[in-house]
Amino acid sequence: MLARTLAFAAGVYVLFQFSSLPSLFYLLSLFPLIVICFCLKQLNVIGMFLIGFSWSLFIANYSLSTSLPAKLEQKTIRVEGIVVSLPEDYSRHKRFRFEIQHYIDEFGMKRQLTLLVRLSWYESRTNIKPGQRWQFNVKLKRPYGFMNPGGFDYELWLLRQGIRATGYIKDNKTAILLGSSGHYIEQLRARLALAIQQHKAISHHGLILALSLGERYLMIQDETRLLMHTGTSHLIAISGLHLGLVAGMVFLLAQFIWRQFHFLTGICSSRVVGSIAAFIAAVCYALLAGFTLPTQRALIMIGVFLIAIAVSRPIKPINALSLAALLVLVVDPFAILATDFWLSFSAVCFIFYVCVYRSHYKVNRIYSAMIVQGTLSLALIPLLIIWFNQFPLYSVLANAIAIPLIGLVIVPLCLLATLSIVFTPAVSGLLFQLIDKLAALYWQLLDIISSLPMTNVTIATPDKLSFILAIIGILILLMPRGLPARHLGVVFLLPIFFPLLSRPDKDEFQMTLLDVGQGLAIVIQTHSHALLYDTGAKFSPRFNTGDAVVLPYLRHSGIDELASLIISHGDNDHIGGADAVLRQIEVRQILTSAPEKLPLHKTQRCISGQQWQWDGVKFDILHPSTLMDKGNNGSCVLKVSSRYGSILLTGDIEKRVEQALVETRADALSANVLIVPHHGSRTSSSGAFIDAVSPEYAFIAAGYKNRFGFPKQDILTRYNIRGIDTRTSYQSGAITLLFSKNGMLLSEARQQQRSFWHETYQY
Repeated sequence: MLARTLAFAAGVYVLFQFSSLPSLFYLLSLFPLIVICFCLKQLNVIGMFLIGFSWSLFIANYSLSTSLPAKLEQKTIRVEGIVVSLPEDYSRHKRFRFEIQHYIDEFGMKRQLTLLVRLSWYESRTNIKPGQRWQFNVKLKRPYGFMNPGGFDYELWLLRQGIRATGYIKDNKTAILLGSSGHYIEQLRARLALAIQQHKAISHHGLILALSLGERYLMIQDETRLLMHTGTSHLIAISGLHLGLVAGMVFLLAQFIWRQFHFLTGICSSRVVGSIAAFIAAVCYALLAGFTLPTQRALIMIGVFLIAIAVSRPIKPINALSLAALLVLVVDPFAILATDFWLSFSAVCFIFYVCVYRSHYKVNRIYSAMIVQGTLSLALIPLLIIWFNQFPLYSVLANAIAIPLIGLVIVPLCLLATLSIVFTPAVSGLLFQLIDKLAALYWQLLDIISSLPMTNVTIATPDKLSFILAIIGILILLMPRGLPARHLGVVFLLPIFFPLLSRPDKDEFQMTLLDVGQGLAIVIQTHSHALLYDTGAKFSPRFNTGDAVVLPYLRHSGIDELASLIISHGDNDHIGGADAVLRQIEVRQILTSAPEKLPLHKTQRCISGQQWQWDGVKFDILHPSTLMDKGNNGSCVLKVSSRYGSILLTGDIEKRVEQALVETRADALSANVLIVPHHGSRTSSSGAFIDAVSPEYAFIAAGYKNRFGFPKQDILTRYNIRGIDTRTSYQSGAITLLFSKNGMLLSEARQQQRSFWHETYQY
């Protein structure tokens, strides 16, 4: 069973390594091979590999078969459809999933369009509910996500959710409610969520809503960061642990009650009744949590083990786990790419290994629990490093406190309180107040743990060989005690903890223009120093590019300290992520033209004439020349140069400053690379300035289909007619350029990381 499951998983995994999706025609050619493999027993494993590849190819083609027609993108269109999810209610907007069924064309005719989209509705107090049918004027665009080394693949996430476009509602007054029907589970969840949020006596709505209904949109950034730093994030996402605890408690309770009636045990075994009751409870909790993909996977795993218990057949844990993994991949082949898939199955594997095969650890329950948690924390370190570039040092301690408190106390109370909303609201209020006090205690305990030194160890992304060696090392360390030299497994772990980092040599430097949408963030690395120029935007209290893009890239690159942070000026799209960066990484020096925007930090004004040198690389501030320049024209202009090349970073300067620089600093403007001023706006990029810089490359930081229409086509033409190689971040993803003795080496993240679900973006 294990071999066949691994073969099937390998087939699925291979398909998802393709940069472009093979044609369905391949299924016809593979079918005879599959038949031959299963006719010859020796080739069964190869047959399972081909089935895994074929099945994932079919599902991938089906998932990509619906898309937003190009003619409708970024056009205001009138659509009709139904709300299919619980709305996320923020301070200034609501966000929900909307299933479009029709749109009205320019002639007033209804046209068929079946499309699941993610809509935002700004400045509206309308009470959106699942099951409602609406007509909206909307503006839509294809799924788009930032593409950066170490970053989150938002386009993949949207595809896995079935969402094929995102957008927002325009002209609130034209929205028409047509009626309501269906989606009763989501309607119930919406009622419960509203009731929880309306409890004025409680303050930890985010945690309660997450544990009750699986909705985490009220969790604030500080809470999310605290969970990550203590290794307890898995306790907030309703998945295997929560469903398993609920199923286990219901199983024991149902068995106990059934056994009290002796005549019933003669009709049906208490084990069967307990298994059925446990599975029903798990299904109900999964539905209450929105029946998300993680809960579906957990439900499949629980179902396999409950069936094994109910039929009373001896089954090896590894076979049960293999069957569960196989069923999960059949239901959702994209799960092979999900972090939580690997973490959950790996965790269960190691738990089984410790609990079943290492019986000498069974001294007492508390000791066994500590051994299991400690072993699990050690075993998952390679996975945490490869995906998150960090691991929580005190996760054993944090989980030893959090698992009993969350799993055995708060989660059952949350479920009781949530269910009692429907029947006895007064009781639910008392329960929620009790939960709120326990939640406050929970956050206090995690805060104490997170304040310990070196709470979260950050490590650069290791290469594949180091990862494989680390897995081998873990397996050796967990071998039976009698194995000679078992502790040498530590040697295999060393490469993942001390990865070989690719640093520029002396006199060399590397520039990375990060893909942060409509904003700017650039990382400059020399041999032993790193500089960050701008930090991108803050889009909401819950999302900023400092947390989402800049910090993951720095961790991925093994940068744990910034020698300098330069904030060119105070506009949100340049300074929005600064607070997040400054909270989580050490910064020696902050230069900015807008120190008033960073009142909590020691800053220094950038002023023309400032210069320094790191590792043979020279840094010069060319502007502002006086303190009178403000806003865009006050942007810090930085030139970075070495004997292998130079780059000019311009912020959002406009034509007046460009002209002043041409007149006063023409000798210093020439550079191999120009970061195009003001994202390709018509206010900048004057012909005289471009000629003075005379770059080989011009890089533009701009968001896909941004509301300003940057970069402007005539500006692009201005660069192109001069023979300058012009690239834009929304098309290229992160752009990395190494200035080395071998010349300028260019790489683009959207090419290097491209998979078949990523589209090529053009204006």
